[in-house]
Amino acid sequence: MKGKTKSVRSPGMANLTLEAACRHYLLAKKRENCSEGTIALYGSWLSRWRKFLKTEGFSENLGDLTLAYGRRFSHHLHGVGERFASHPFAEPKSGGLSCHTIHQAIRILRSFGNWLYRNDYTETHIFQDLELPRLKKRMIEVLTEDEIHAILKAADEDTMLGARNYALLVLGLDTGLRQGEMCGLRLRDVNWDQRIMKVNGKGDKERFVPFGATAEAALRRYVDIYRPEPYYTQDDSVFLSNVGTQVTGNGVIQLMRRLSESSGVRRLHCHLLRHTFAVNYLINGGDIVTLQMILGHEDLETTRIYLQLAQSHVTLQHNRFSPMDNMKMDRPGRRSNGNRGRRKARRIR
Repeated sequence: MKGKTKSVRSPGMANLTLEAACRHYLLAKKRENCSEGTIALYGSWLSRWRKFLKTEGFSENLGDLTLAYGRRFSHHLHGVGERFASHPFAEPKSGGLSCHTIHQAIRILRSFGNWLYRNDYTETHIFQDLELPRLKKRMIEVLTEDEIHAILKAADEDTMLGARNYALLVLGLDTGLRQGEMCGLRLRDVNWDQRIMKVNGKGDKERFVPFGATAEAALRRYVDIYRPEPYYTQDDSVFLSNVGTQVTGNGVIQLMRRLSESSGVRRLHCHLLRHTFAVNYLINGGDIVTLQMILGHEDLETTRIYLQLAQSHVTLQHNRFSPMDNMKMDRPGRRSNGNRGRRKARRIR
């Protein structure tokens, strides 16, 4: 199936393949200092999109690109089978992909279309009118205190890997560092005296993140006693594998999976530590502006979701531990044992 041909600003662009255009786009994202994870995500969705176009018989030339290329893919995603079919932490669910997943895919296509237009690959922003699905508000259920104790207990502190995992968990719960930020943390960036660390965040942006006494104790115990000799002499990464190489993102995913099984907290993953930190920080009296700086959010609105989560958590805890609801009292109108059989009338004045 071919869409209506769109003219492009440079004659050679018309014969450029979508595969080549996507490659140019991803290279531009690298130049913008996007994280490897972001680039991998964009590349994965664009590859999936091109594979769909090929099976549907669409032209692979950029000059043939139309809005239909995006809309047909969006309709396809709405009809895809099980959600979370290969997700390491969530149980498979029927009903197609979630609106959040489809929203992510369409945003990437729109970003790609906008880049094509801004860089003179196309005459118009072809995907400007590609509709985004309406998002449902989802509530993030942070870790409870009992779950945190179970997870920490599952990490055996008296072994090399157990001490490392324990320190990584405590640090995540105390600072909200992202997975990649913990993997990339270096010893020379940790100021033990002031209990603050320099973190290399998204977009290669640095920020300073404080940590508490509990996190310091866990880190010092791992670094001073259990941290192995680095495989590469100059490698001063805080968290190392059992062979002395820097812990990778995939390695953290695997250890979280093992801890989730041994602790019984099936929904455990690294970003849940970040959510839990943010909510507990606000509940314990922290302010949202400081939280934004600690988390490394550019937009305060991104941080505001934790205000709602903190309020929901407080409400849930009150419903669970309401003093009056948990107090054994006679219901209004119920006769106590001492007055059984007698009723006194009172005149209300």
